[in-house]
Amino acid sequence: MRNIFFLSVTTFFILTNIVLACESCLIQRMGREQQASIDEEHKLFFKYFLERQDWEGMSASAAHTLHHRGHHVHLKTHESIHHFGFGYRWNDQLTTTLDMPYVEREIVEIHSHARLGQEDSSRGWGDVRLTGQYDFHKTEDESLGILAGVKLPTGAIDRTKPDGDKFEVEEQPGSGSDDYLAGFVYNKGFRRWDMTANTVYSLKTEGARGYEFGD
Repeated sequence: MRNIFFLSVTTFFILTNIVLACESCLIQRMGREQQASIDEEHKLFFKYFLERQDWEGMSASAAHTLHHRGHHVHLKTHESIHHFGFGYRWNDQLTTTLDMPYVEREIVEIHSHARLGQEDSSRGWGDVRLTGQYDFHKTEDESLGILAGVKLPTGAIDRTKPDGDKFEVEEQPGSGSDDYLAGFVYNKGFRRWDMTANTVYSLKTEGARGYEFGD
């Protein structure tokens, strides 16, 4: 039975030497909003989704050396993004969802000689995302639809460290950019489980401090 409220918790364990530019990813849950309401009388729904990433990186001193050699590098240890989603099913084919993320990032200081190796926290509300899904093909147990959405620069971009310096752009809760996404989603229902597959392209624009994440 499909529930009006459900909790999805996904944990990512990503092993990497240097943590470069990265953002929250919607792809793993895009296309699942159509299954969120109990029946046609309950069109409004709420979702909570935890996105967790634990990073295994190099030592602070090694990253500091790369910094002095001109490499753009930062060192995250943990990242939690609490997604609060509000959605509305307009009809059997069209669903829109508003995602409001609260971001918590733990970062090791690698730039300042005085604070080298100390762990800082960058916390705050991230950028809101408005997405829509329209199923142009729909049967009792499968559907094929299009996805489209926009991310607005509503998140915090001015979080500072204990010494007063601002966190790097990639370490801030928000990006400061207007981003756009589009793609397709396929849903297939089976007796006891559902399958969702999608393909999404995200177009990033210039954000805070002239920085632009890759598409």
